[in-house]
Amino acid sequence: MLSACSIGGSEKSAKDAVVELRASQPVPDNEQGLLVLMNRERQARGLKPLKTEPRLTRAAKAHSQDMVKRGYFEHVCPSGTSFIERMLDQNYPHSSSSENLAICNSAEVCNDIWMKSPEHRKNMLGKKYEYVGIGRVGNHWTAVYAAEDGS
Repeated sequence: MLSACSIGGSEKSAKDAVVELRASQPVPDNEQGLLVLMNRERQARGLKPLKTEPRLTRAAKAHSQDMVKRGYFEHVCPSGTSFIERMLDQNYPHSSSSENLAICNSAEVCNDIWMKSPEHRKNMLGKKYEYVGIGRVGNHWTAVYAAEDGS
């Protein structure tokens, strides 16, 4: 299952991190592994790598947890909270942003299905995006992409 959502729209975290891109290394089957795969796709197209952002990661993880706990698969939770509101709840100022969702069993499968979907691919490879937060709970994956705070 897939779902993608996007909205156009600075405080930077000292914990921003870029995962090193070594194409020959196998990737772990977790959020870091998916980040490595996404950044390999970006690097192959001459794009800057995404950096992890703790507030976006918390928003993504919380959404994956909520989807598993409450049994739904949507960008808007049953109570009506959107991914933009989840970002704001984590004190990440509104910016140009998007969200990808998937239900799959590995980082590699998640990356592959997002790359094969035009809408998800557009989010993953968005030139305006500098930051990402990835949250996996079971087979539920959420990735929140954002430009610099407030841009």
